[in-house]
Amino acid sequence: MDSEFSRQRLVENISTLMQQQKLKVGEVEQRIGISTGYLSKMLKKDTVSAPSADTIWKLAKVFGVSTDMLIEGDFSGSNENIQYLRSFFSKLKSKTISDDIEWEAITIDDVNRELMSVNPDLPIIQMMPSDSGQKAELHRYFEGREISASIHRDRRIYSSGVSVQSAWVEGTGYKATIKGGIHIYIFPMGCSFNIGEEYPSQEVSYFDIYFGGLERPNVEPIDVAIPMEEYDYVYRPVCNTFGNAIELEPIIRELYKSIESNNGDVRISRTVRETIDYFMDDSAEDLPYM
Repeated sequence: MDSEFSRQRLVENISTLMQQQKLKVGEVEQRIGISTGYLSKMLKKDTVSAPSADTIWKLAKVFGVSTDMLIEGDFSGSNENIQYLRSFFSKLKSKTISDDIEWEAITIDDVNRELMSVNPDLPIIQMMPSDSGQKAELHRYFEGREISASIHRDRRIYSSGVSVQSAWVEGTGYKATIKGGIHIYIFPMGCSFNIGEEYPSQEVSYFDIYFGGLERPNVEPIDVAIPMEEYDYVYRPVCNTFGNAIELEPIIRELYKSIESNNGDVRISRTVRETIDYFMDDSAEDLPYM
């Protein structure tokens, strides 16, 4: 009974994701390298056989979701914007694994240094009204883990779209440059919040995502050219998995794991990789251009 239920949910999820991402059966079959008609047969209600684990993994990769979510999740209520962001994070993950995007680590110590600085420059740090006589602190020890202070002087760790008592960074954040010189930031966060006076404070872990980049000053008239050095660097919240994008938590967690893995790996440029591939291929005749 359980296997049949899982198969039914899997088929429903595949059909929903194909419709939401405007993919045809033949296109999906071609992408994952299965014979024509295989997927059509699998999606029929009277078919009892289940796809192999390898096919499920390939399907999950095409749709930009985790295998667990493809098998057990429910995408019927997912809106267009969630699917749009899921595709974006899936592409980020692919480019991270292929070394097309390099990520720079932002440690908890880096965050604490920014909290101490005169002009902090991280998207998660928000200026707050100054408290009278509050002592500065660098770290807070919280349930066995060292974390950045939720309040430091008149600054607070800020989380996009989340109304909480306090928030903190739970581990290393990362920053990368994507098209057009735009930066993307990802931070593993924790926060505490109250759901009512009669209930104890709750804690959750989640991810915060931001864009950062140069933006033209808002001056009149708008057709006047402004030198690039006068542009402002502006942060824009993308989403977080506690507030407006809880459905994206699996794909963002997978992205974060791929960043962690690749960040500790040896960097190989495209030219070096092509040269090594040339050497390893005994049938190759011409040396690639370097």
